[in-house]
Amino acid sequence: MLLHVSHIHRPWVQNHDWLDKLQKCPDKEVRDEAQATFQLLAKVQWTAPKSGFSDKLPIQSLAYTGNALDELDCDFVVVMTDVVEKLVTLFGGKNEDHDGYLKCKWLQSIGRQAFEDGKTMVTVTHLGKLPPQRGGTGLDHWVPLAINGLDCIFFYGDSLCRKETPTLPPTLLKTLNAWKGIHSSHAFSQKVIPISPQDDDFSCGPCAINAIEHLVRPETAAIAEPRYIDSQNIAEPTSDDYDECGIDIIDHDPGTSSVDFGIVLDTELTYQADSSPGTPGPNALQSFALEHTPKPDRHSLDDFLVLMTKEELTAATKHEFEILAVRTEKREEKANKEEHEKKLQKREMGRIRQQKFRDRRQTQRIESGWTDQQGKKQKLRDYDDDDEENDLAEASRPHRLLKQDIRDQKRNEHTHGRKPTKIQKPAQ
Repeated sequence: MLLHVSHIHRPWVQNHDWLDKLQKCPDKEVRDEAQATFQLLAKVQWTAPKSGFSDKLPIQSLAYTGNALDELDCDFVVVMTDVVEKLVTLFGGKNEDHDGYLKCKWLQSIGRQAFEDGKTMVTVTHLGKLPPQRGGTGLDHWVPLAINGLDCIFFYGDSLCRKETPTLPPTLLKTLNAWKGIHSSHAFSQKVIPISPQDDDFSCGPCAINAIEHLVRPETAAIAEPRYIDSQNIAEPTSDDYDECGIDIIDHDPGTSSVDFGIVLDTELTYQADSSPGTPGPNALQSFALEHTPKPDRHSLDDFLVLMTKEELTAATKHEFEILAVRTEKREEKANKEEHEKKLQKREMGRIRQQKFRDRRQTQRIESGWTDQQGKKQKLRDYDDDDEENDLAEASRPHRLLKQDIRDQKRNEHTHGRKPTKIQKPAQ
């Protein structure tokens, strides 16, 4: 296995990587030679047997299949219509907004794939509105656009242009060159995308999609034949016309339904050239969109309220207000009752705490051994005063000072204004 990897597998991988790099070379001749060598390499079989195995056919089959898959890999990038619109906003004016482009990471990713990785970007571009006809408003005009970064080519087509070589509009060309200049320094040429000529004012979208499909898959997708439509059928569209058409229903005004247009462009890109669909009228697609637009959800009472008269609606409203008033009154009554119960419970808990405090103080007095009845009464009186000062929250400092003055006055009356003499103990 190691011998096979070192002598057979590794050289093949190195040659494959080397040719892959040459295919991205700026020189066109080098790219052509690398492409031809790559095609020949896909047909070469691995004749060397794998070490340790007698049957080498699976190795050859896997190698050939892998090279064939690489050869058949389609390097196409299908982008939505808002890409070119955003680019024109950034680079189509007098002053190019390069700072704004650096903030758009999604645009930078597409630019790297188209100009640096050699892939082909395909899209449909909006060129503006057509001149109004029959007093109506002009319809939007869409054209195919492709950028081949490998061969440095801008592909462009216009179903309304009768020239053999239509050229890019100046604003669009300026935008593409400015975008290209950020990612590549090579000069790009212009080529025409084969497209079916348009003989009406609404088929630009299907023609552009068919041209893009033919560019991506030229072997299986043919250019649609021009459709010659009687102008009298424009005002009489039928529902069967849409069923006969090989593509999905595409609004001729993609500005109002870009999602449908983008889905068709990003997925199947199918169009049948042998179909002969009728021509939708100016309001047919709008009616179709209105019929298939999801309606907002309605409440079950919406229809009921519509059928009510003014008097019934007033009575129903009054009844609702009465019910609401009764419910509010009950809630307030319940809240008041709960608040009153909380106050009673709090008061009872306070009374229990006070009783416990008195019982504890009484026990302490008895344990201290007070026997003098007068002293006991005085001490009890003092304790009661202290309890009142400590427990009553409404007691203030002036109230305590007044009590102290009363005590001093009683003490003076008891001693007749004389200060008590200190009894000295005899010396031993």
